[in-house]
Parts: sequence; structure tokens; C-alpha cells
Amino acid sequence: MMEGDMNSKTLTGWILIVGPILTFLVVGILYDAVIGPGETNAEAVSEAMAKAQMATLLRIIGAIAFVSPFIGMTLFSRSMQGETSPGAPYAAIAGIVFTAISAIAILASGLSLGTIDTAKNSVSDAAIIEIISEGIFPGLFVFWGIGNILIGTAMVIQKNLHIVMGWLFVCWGAFMLIISVLESVEIPDAVGLILWAGLNLTMVTLGILTLKPKETS
Repeated sequence: MMEGDMNSKTLTGWILIVGPILTFLVVGILYDAVIGPGETNAEAVSEAMAKAQMATLLRIIGAIAFVSPFIGMTLFSRSMQGETSPGAPYAAIAGIVFTAISAIAILASGLSLGTIDTAKNSVSDAAIIEIISEGIFPGLFVFWGIGNILIGTAMVIQKNLHIVMGWLFVCWGAFMLIISVLESVEIPDAVGLILWAGLNLTMVTLGILTLKPKETS
């Protein structure tokens, strides 16, 4: 039983380390640099069609990388559950939320992957699918914020990791909800990239702390 717990802990830690880093590199930097930024959905489809094989490869890698941190957060949430564990109800609800987010992320990523095949017959249809894929993300970010608040609260209550880590997740979650509500607030792309990097860094740090052996007295 102990070996199974350690294997799960190791898997969770590495998913939370590799997933966010790969997502930021592939989705945030590499795709735009290799394929193009795609200022409009039609341009994004056209740029992907111009380098179809490379675009497909990067989108597959990006999709797997993007979904993996939510799976990692689901596993982490489950590790904090237990009848005698303080904050367990928050962790349990967080686990449900992150499971749902994983499904939403798979759907959005799958639609994005489908645009390249669709574009072979109709670029306009592919652009519509791209719009639908992008339309899923606002809801994803809302529930991502809720999930972060819940798991952060559970971490603060349980004190199983450094309390600063718990408050970081609570603050990130609150920030994500605020910007989701205030639609009139426009965040420059450069600032958005920095904020996204900060959120990814928080998850990577969580992964590192998860792998770190607990000190015994």
C-alpha cells in the first residue's frame, strides 16, 4: 500500500512539473514561432494548413501538455482526501472540479486538432470549429479559478505543504475569477504571458514539493 502511494505521489509530482513547462513552451512560445500567431481564426487555420504536419504535431503535444496539469491536480486533490483529514471536503470538491476541467480541456483541444482535417475541404468551416474551441476556454478558466481556490483552501487547512503555496493557489483562483467577471478589462498579451508563466510556475513548484520526501522527526 505504501509503495502504491509513493508511485502515485511520484506520478503526480512529475505531471505537475513537466505538464505546465511543456504547455508554456509549446503553446505559449513554440507554436507561434514555428506556425504563426494567427491574429484571426481564418489566419490561424491558413497558417496551420501551410505547415500541416508540423502544426498537427505541435497541437497534439500541446493538447497532451495542456490537459496533463489538470490530471495532476486531480490526483493531488485525491491525495488530500480522507475522513480524518482536515479540509478534505474542499479537496474532494476540487478533485471533482479538476476532473471536469480535464474533460473540458480534452474537448477544446480535440476541436482544435480537428480544424486541420476540416480545412482540407473548407477553411471557413475550420475557422468556425476554431471559434467553438476558443469559446470553451472562458468557462474552463472560471472553473479553473474555483478549483484553485478550493485546493488552496484545503492546503491552508491541512498544512501538508508550505502555507504560502496554499495561499498562492487561492490568490491565483481569485484573480482568474475576477478577470473572468470583468470582461471590460483588457490585459496586454505580454502581461498575460507573464501571468500565465506565474501560474505554471506555481504548479511546477507544487510538483517539486510533492516529490520532496516529508521530514520525519
